[in-house]
Amino acid sequence: MNQAQKTLLDLLRCALRGERCEKQEKQDWNAVLDEANNQTVTALAAAALPASLSDEERKPWKNAQYIQVDFYTRYMFAQDDLCRLFAENGIPMVILKGSAAGIYYARPSLRAMGDIDLIVPRELFSQAKKLMISTGYKLMRDDNGRHIEFEKNRLEYELHHTYSHRNEDIESYVIEGMQERVTGEVDGHRVPMLPKLANGIVLLDHLRHHLREGVGLRQLIDWMMYVERELDDAFWTDTFCAAARREHMETLAKAAARVCQRYLGLPDTIRWCADISDETCDFLLENVMNSGNFGKKNTSGVRVESTAASIRGMGLFHYLQRGGEIHWAALKKYPQLKPCAWLYQLFRYGRLFLDQKYRKDFRSNFNNGKKKYRMLKELDILSRDSSED
Repeated sequence: MNQAQKTLLDLLRCALRGERCEKQEKQDWNAVLDEANNQTVTALAAAALPASLSDEERKPWKNAQYIQVDFYTRYMFAQDDLCRLFAENGIPMVILKGSAAGIYYARPSLRAMGDIDLIVPRELFSQAKKLMISTGYKLMRDDNGRHIEFEKNRLEYELHHTYSHRNEDIESYVIEGMQERVTGEVDGHRVPMLPKLANGIVLLDHLRHHLREGVGLRQLIDWMMYVERELDDAFWTDTFCAAARREHMETLAKAAARVCQRYLGLPDTIRWCADISDETCDFLLENVMNSGNFGKKNTSGVRVESTAASIRGMGLFHYLQRGGEIHWAALKKYPQLKPCAWLYQLFRYGRLFLDQKYRKDFRSNFNNGKKKYRMLKELDILSRDSSED
C-alpha cells in the first residue's frame, strides 16, 4: 500500500469510531482524496479529517460530504414514497442493500447510496412493474433475468423478482426472509428489510460477487458494520457459520472480518475470524485497495485479471461459452445458436486485441489474474464456477 491508501484507512478507522485523525506531516491530501473518491467513501472519511487541516485542504472533502447528505435525503424520502405505494397496493417488498446496509452505521447519511434495490415475490412482479409504470417511474431497461430498471426524479431503481446471480444461488434465504421480513428504522425512515440472517447473507454475497471485477472499501465496510452490530460469536456459531459454509462463503466472511479488525477498527472481541492468516488478509486488502469501488480503478486491467482468474477456475471453453451466453444479444431471438456462443465470445476478445494499449498491458494484467485466482481459490469463491457443467 502507498501512503495515501494508508492514510485513507486511518481516516476511515477513526470515522467509524467517531474520532478525528492526527494530521500526518508531508501528506498529499489530494492523493488521499483521489483514493477516497475511487473507493466511494469520501463523505465517511471526511468526518475524521484532522482539525489542523487548512480550509483549502478541507474544502473538497466537505463539498463531497454536503453533496452526499443532500443525495441521501432525497434518496430516503423517495424510498418512503415507493414503500408507501407498494403497501397501499398490497404488494409485499423488501429493500436490498442500500438503506438495509446503512442501518448498521452510526451515521447512515455518510454511506454512499446508489440505486434503490427492492424485491417482490415472483408471482407479484408483473403487478409491481405495472404499478411503477402507472405512477411515473420510467422503465429504463427491461428484464435481464433478475430485475428491471426504472428512473424517476434523477434516482434509479431496480425491481427484482430474483436476487441471486448465476452460480451464486442464495435465493432460498431471500424467499424465506421475505416471508419473515422486518421493519428497521434509519434516521426516522421505516425500511422493510430481510431479517438478520438473510440480510447478512445478502451483504456477504454482494462482497463475493464483486470480488471478481473489483470490490471496494464500501462493500467491505458494509460487512464490518453488520458484523459489529449483529454477528457476535454466539450468532456465528449457532446460525451464521453453517449458512456461510453451505454457500461457500465461510472463509470470505472470516477473512473480510479479520481485515476489518486489522485495518478498520472492528473490535477484537469478535473471535470467530481469528484463525485467518495475515497473508490471506493482506491478499484480500490489496485487491480491495487496487480495484476501487466496483473496479473503478484500472478498469481494463481489472477486467483482464478477472478473466484470467475465471479461466483458471472454469477452463477456457466453459468460460467462453458462459460469456457468449451472457453477452450475445442474438441468443434471445435465436436460441438455437447457443452451441456457438463460445465462438462469439472469442471474437469479442479478438476485437479487444486490436487496441494497442490493451495488448501492451495484457501480460502484466494476466499475471495479476493468476494472483487473483489464488486468492479466490483460497477464499473458496471458485467452487461454484468450477463445478458448473
